Amino acid sequence: MVKLPSLMKGWFNPALTAEQKMIKFAQHADQNLISALVDEFNDDLYHYLLSQSEPSLAEDILQNTWLKVIEKRALYRMQLSFKSWLFILARNSLIDELRRQKRWNFSQLEDHCLTTSVSIDKLIQLESFQQAFDLLIKELPFAQREAFILQQDGFSLSEISTITNDNIETIKSRLRYARNYFKRHLEQVNVK
Repeated sequence: MVKLPSLMKGWFNPALTAEQKMIKFAQHADQNLISALVDEFNDDLYHYLLSQSEPSLAEDILQNTWLKVIEKRALYRMQLSFKSWLFILARNSLIDELRRQKRWNFSQLEDHCLTTSVSIDKLIQLESFQQAFDLLIKELPFAQREAFILQQDGFSLSEISTITNDNIETIKSRLRYARNYFKRHLEQVNVK
């Protein structure tokens, strides 16, 4: 039997997309497939959860989300990207847990005063632009912070709309408010 050159192996056996991995996992519960999905998406998912909560809660929700992926694997449909479905599961778990802890505070844009408790003096004292930016992100209302972080994670406006179950115009408004907030505060700060 003739052994194929290594360059041809990929041509005959192309890499599976995340959606294909999930469909195969749903059918066969192959642990290698779920491990590959965890390897591919765990960091992005943790970053999102950490931006919306403290580290211990983010870690708990992260683990809970992957358990839900395993438990609800038969519910996944390819009409939605796997990453979007994963983030919907994580978001719902996070909100449920915040509600359970009586820490859920969602305010609409018009209800929320866009002033911050972070003073310009405090921002100037920080050692780096990244520290100032991170502090300002934490001060954004949940909905604006969420839209901003999801956009930074590479989601389109349509995908963010699907994940948050809000219309695209609302997402655009949240992103505009967040950008204006950063611009207003960071242009006054000249950190090292």
